[in-house]
Amino acid sequence: MTHQTWTRILVALCGSLPFTAALAQGVLKPVDALIVNPVNRPVPVTVLSAPAPSNEGAREVYSTNYSVVFSNQYRSCVSATVPAGKRLVLEHVSAGAGALASAALSYISLEDAVPRLFVPAAPPIGSGFGAAGQLVRAYFDASFAVCATANQINDGYVSVALNGFLVARP
Repeated sequence: MTHQTWTRILVALCGSLPFTAALAQGVLKPVDALIVNPVNRPVPVTVLSAPAPSNEGAREVYSTNYSVVFSNQYRSCVSATVPAGKRLVLEHVSAGAGALASAALSYISLEDAVPRLFVPAAPPIGSGFGAAGQLVRAYFDASFAVCATANQINDGYVSVALNGFLVARP
């Protein structure tokens, strides 16, 4: 390698260290930027995260847990309500099943007029815990049901966590 090549490698490495340290410490904040990347001299670009769509507006964190109780049944649901004038943008659903429900948990579903989202359960862990979890992108504008379904008649409970954000309803 030439002296010029070694110099470029050294400058690239040293130049990235403060940026990486600042990014890890949260000093740098993401900004919306227009990057012009000419065809004759392209610059490699990595998108770390996508900005929120402009039509969603300001976000309010939504993180709620629901307890779905089985009592000698295959399926059980609880009601959930989105605040008036808001839209729920759901990004993650997870669930943990306890008592007898853990061995038979089949899936979690979120439903309004029709079932809209299914999160399958993982195989049971031992005899005391069942789980489900998935990254999702689902929208709810009003009330909906949080349901758990088992593959056999069951007693027990499932704790379902919903995480996302609320925005003004368009």
